[in-house]
Amino acid sequence: EMSRYELIAKLISRKTAETCINEGLSLQYAKSNLGISDFTRYAKYNETEKNLIMRCFEDFGNQAAEHLFIKEGIGNIGTEEIKKALVDHINRTNETPVIIVDYAQIVAAADSRSTDKQNMDKNIVELKRISRDFNTPVIAISSFNRDNYTEPVSMKAFKESGAIEYTSDVLIGLQYYGMSYIKGEKEAARLERIRELYENNKRYAAEGKSVRIHLRVLKNRSGRKDDTGFNYYPMFNLYV
Repeated sequence: EMSRYELIAKLISRKTAETCINEGLSLQYAKSNLGISDFTRYAKYNETEKNLIMRCFEDFGNQAAEHLFIKEGIGNIGTEEIKKALVDHINRTNETPVIIVDYAQIVAAADSRSTDKQNMDKNIVELKRISRDFNTPVIAISSFNRDNYTEPVSMKAFKESGAIEYTSDVLIGLQYYGMSYIKGEKEAARLERIRELYENNKRYAAEGKSVRIHLRVLKNRSGRKDDTGFNYYPMFNLYV
């Protein structure tokens, strides 16, 4: 959904926070994506902030930019367009890229006469076919069912997302720490606890603080399933 400009601003924002953490600088010098993209703010930045931003732009240009290819689209890019872009990229560079689809639910419908679920099934199967035929990883980001926003992440969250749970080789879910059920906890108490969790994390995000994220490997066709955790800084789009 985001433009190339917005995505790059987010990448630079993340790099400013990452650099501050790695170099022991205060996160007050790091900038949000708006702090990067809104050039009217630069007049108020001090030299430390300006130098940090310039260094991060240079690092991005030297390290990541030449390996990153962004195709913008909202509902007008389907699996055929993805396949064509892949073939063009291979012909031009003689290299096969990793494909990231952000996000699966807005890939263009395969058939306007089919239901949303049928089109989703078709698109996911076609993405899998692209991965298989070109021997390249395809990472598709998916939204959750709204009913699962207050439940622990599980395969159930993808039940209405077409063939994702069946076709994917690896399925990973992200959630806040604290979403799991507690033995003996009543539903009303649990919902109140989850509400407070969301409110607290929303406040932490607005303050530039980190929130705890729980990553669960829900499916792994060729390996084991496991869990891990991250500190996530929403203001800077950074996981550490």
